[in-house]
Amino acid sequence: MKDNEQPIQTSARYLAVEALEKVLASGAYSNLQLNRMINHRQLSNQDSRLLTNIVYGVIQHKLTLEYWLAPFVTGKKLTPWVNTLLLTALYQRQYLDKIPDWAILNESIEIAKVRGHVGIRKFVTAILHQILRNKLGDFSEISDSDQRLSVEASVPLWLVQTLIEQYGRDTATNVINSLNHPANQSVRVNSHLTNTSDMLTELTEAGLTVHRSKVTLNALVVEKGMLANLPQFKDGQITLQDESAMLAVESMELQPTFKVLDACAAPGGKTAQIASYLDPEYGNVTALDIHAHKIKLIEQNARRMHVIDQVATKLLDARKVDEQYDDDSFDAAET
Repeated sequence: MKDNEQPIQTSARYLAVEALEKVLASGAYSNLQLNRMINHRQLSNQDSRLLTNIVYGVIQHKLTLEYWLAPFVTGKKLTPWVNTLLLTALYQRQYLDKIPDWAILNESIEIAKVRGHVGIRKFVTAILHQILRNKLGDFSEISDSDQRLSVEASVPLWLVQTLIEQYGRDTATNVINSLNHPANQSVRVNSHLTNTSDMLTELTEAGLTVHRSKVTLNALVVEKGMLANLPQFKDGQITLQDESAMLAVESMELQPTFKVLDACAAPGGKTAQIASYLDPEYGNVTALDIHAHKIKLIEQNARRMHVIDQVATKLLDARKVDEQYDDDSFDAAET
């Protein structure tokens, strides 16, 4: 390796494979994995964008990518990380027009070399060369119309069939196809520390492309830019949260003295939002989850957003709430 070259283990593509392994195999939260990697590795903006794009892109198009990959690996037993590596290479080639084939090929092979043995490197090299030389599978070859729509839009078959049953094929197809339109990030502004107008100015001055939410007053929509490294994010002035999730909490008409139950609460975005309405002396939100590591995520999020005094976490299956609490224990509940 030349002095000015970065180790492959610190590259965006290598880290994307690592992140996707944790997400796809272990059920980790993609946004938290990305935030940790970007902060820990101190990635450049360019590498952060590529890492984020690959991780979210593979998740979004997973069924489509698997359909394209299948003919090249039929009858072969792939270890999970090798399968993930090949999916990331396919995603880059099909969806990222500005990345040349040689860059995808070279770095994917280098990742295989570092992570595996000689046989794996040769296998990955052979598969990628086959993909480059041959035409990918055509969706028209899928005879079942529901299965074809599922693969083409990368939406689970059960959901495709449920939407068709409830809304008819035409409406369902329009809804399903809309799911793959690029989505902007939205952030909730912590009104206890700042306000939407000031935050709009700060984020714009930091180089992000931002505008006010059209559906909730306390949110901003980020069209372009990375949030994880910003001091406003680290200090809890803003947090990543979908506008729909914000509206769910706003519709609860919470009062400062309420006792609130948040079932299946991890990673804690809505928990923190609920807590922001409550008086720490009189009100609180009890946040439940069945995994200890997710309880820690809820608590970390609450501390970052400066609402930990209003949050009580409990390791509990939400299906067993009736066994632990009386009917009048809470004034409101959220799931």
